[in-house]
Amino acid sequence: MLIVHPSSCCDICLDPYITSDLATSPHAIECGHIFCLGCLHSLNTSTCPLCRELFDLNCVKKLHVGNSSERENTKQDAVHDHAEFLLHRISLVSCEGVPEIDVVEVVSEVQEWLLSQPDDPSSHIPLRAALDSLQRYKVLQYENELEKAECRRLRDQLRDGTLTTDHESRTSRAVEGSIIRIEEIEIERALTSRAVEDNLARIEEIDIEHALEVIIWFPRRLCWT
Repeated sequence: MLIVHPSSCCDICLDPYITSDLATSPHAIECGHIFCLGCLHSLNTSTCPLCRELFDLNCVKKLHVGNSSERENTKQDAVHDHAEFLLHRISLVSCEGVPEIDVVEVVSEVQEWLLSQPDDPSSHIPLRAALDSLQRYKVLQYENELEKAECRRLRDQLRDGTLTTDHESRTSRAVEGSIIRIEEIEIERALTSRAVEDNLARIEEIDIEHALEVIIWFPRRLCWT
């Protein structure tokens, strides 16, 4: 018995296959392409719609669709794959020089997708951690830019000699305090960047695990019994 994946659809009508209904059940023709029997009968000529090879309608082979548990596994795989895709999107904007509009777009996309999933805080932990790291990193980056701008302003005032000696002393201390704060922010940003790198490493581990699952599972998708 030849079995097709439960998520497979007919390439002509684009509807999912239903084994219990002969017209919508999957059938393979000589070239190996698969369509529902009803669509094969509706063709004007006995040529494959995909590769244009001739086929004999009397020689088509009926296939069977995998069970519902396989369909559920497919759905879970799709969710898992999309979570990995979003992790990759986060990694692309988790660095300096990325336009703010791109960061906002990715953050919004991830948040909306997580809200569409079942309300389970323990699900998609790597994605949630990466999103949190990205948001904290961007806040620190913004604060760092403000501190640098203030330091530049104060240094310009000191260089121009527009402040009194007493005011200059207070300003110098303010500058020193700002510099210390900048160093603290740099340390916090480095820690956040390390967290993002850890998340990226986790993404690579997930990709490897998923690839191994596909290698083990793929030969079972289509087999003769």
